[in-house]
Amino acid sequence: MNPTSFRPRRRAVVAAAAALPLVGLAACASDTGDGPDLGGGADGGSDGGGEGSAFADVIASGPVAADDAIAGSAWAAAIKEKGQLIRGGTVANQVFSLASTTGGQPTGFDAGITQLLAKYILGEGGEEKVEYIDTTVETRETLVQNGTVDCVIATY
Repeated sequence: MNPTSFRPRRRAVVAAAAALPLVGLAACASDTGDGPDLGGGADGGSDGGGEGSAFADVIASGPVAADDAIAGSAWAAAIKEKGQLIRGGTVANQVFSLASTTGGQPTGFDAGITQLLAKYILGEGGEEKVEYIDTTVETRETLVQNGTVDCVIATY
């Protein structure tokens, strides 16, 4: 057997291995061209975070801290006294934090954590007392350190 006699087989194996992920991706594709419904729609059928949605139900069921728990944290007490939570992050990521197109609160994982934290510290209705400041990977630590934001809730 000379060294070049098995190269065509090796090339075929390498080509098949390279094509395998493409086949897997094609199997996951939608034949309609429509992406998944990530909420935010006005049709009432999606979970855009509006009243009565699963997202809103989770936020509404969030706990509120006792006054002594807030008083025990200078950070939380300052937020409560100010009456607002200033959160660094983004509202431009469909899964983690997406601004509402209808003027409501942002929805998504990071937005939900933010709203639950605001409700916990500020009490009932606190989830609506959040100011969202756009941060980047480069700026988020600095904005926390210099007090521009109270916290950064962003998926790393």
